[in-house]
Amino acid sequence: MTRQPGPGDGYEDDGLFRSVMFGYDRGQVDEYVDAICDELAVLSVAVKQIAPLEQELAVARKEVDRLSSELAAATPGATASVRIQEMLRLAEEEGDRIRAEAHSYLERARADADQIRRGAEIDCEHVAAARRQENQRLREDILAGAHAEAARILSDANVRAGTPLAGSVAPAGNPSAKGNGASSAPSSASGTPQIGPLAGFPVSGNPRNAGPAAVTQANGKALNGNPVNGSGPGNLVNGGNQVNGSGPAGRNSGPQKGGAAKKRASTPLDGPAA
Repeated sequence: MTRQPGPGDGYEDDGLFRSVMFGYDRGQVDEYVDAICDELAVLSVAVKQIAPLEQELAVARKEVDRLSSELAAATPGATASVRIQEMLRLAEEEGDRIRAEAHSYLERARADADQIRRGAEIDCEHVAAARRQENQRLREDILAGAHAEAARILSDANVRAGTPLAGSVAPAGNPSAKGNGASSAPSSASGTPQIGPLAGFPVSGNPRNAGPAAVTQANGKALNGNPVNGSGPGNLVNGGNQVNGSGPAGRNSGPQKGGAAKKRASTPLDGPAA
């Protein structure tokens, strides 16, 4: 490889290396020498460029020295004024920074307050809803208990007022007797039928396990103003109709609506049970 030396680099191909049988590769050596020559050329150009820069640096140093001399020769008042202006500038910058930080802090505080307020409103709504549900549940429980208690009291009252005793007489048209199924009572163990009111008219009979002279009143009152006896003749029901405690019973033929008399079926009434 033949190297073309650069201008002014001081290197000439004078055959510095002799060809021998044993040694380095000539091509590699030539490439290495070419690379070194290129670097030398670059450094030579850089050195040539540094010279003007050194001159400029010298001029700048002279200018710095002159300005330093003028600054040292300046009056103390002017120096103080410059320092005061610098202090004012720094104070203004510090004030701007403090105002910016205060504004940012205020914005964050407002955002936090809004978030806390919204959370409090949501919590209040939840508490109010839970309280309304609890009040509704308590109200329903109280109403249910009151209805149950009223139903129990009414049932007990109906049982006490409307359940006829064995051989007792219920008043005519008593709704409790109608509601408790007193119109058709089952037969007793001895086969004696228990006769209830016929078509709204109560029938008096002898009470079970009681003497023939027992007297029973319905709800403490006589029936239609007439005494009702447990047995014996002369018992009047519905204005003159006789009902005997034993033996064949008379027909009930009280006054009917419109003046017409309606016949009732004759039912034998047994005496006191054995």
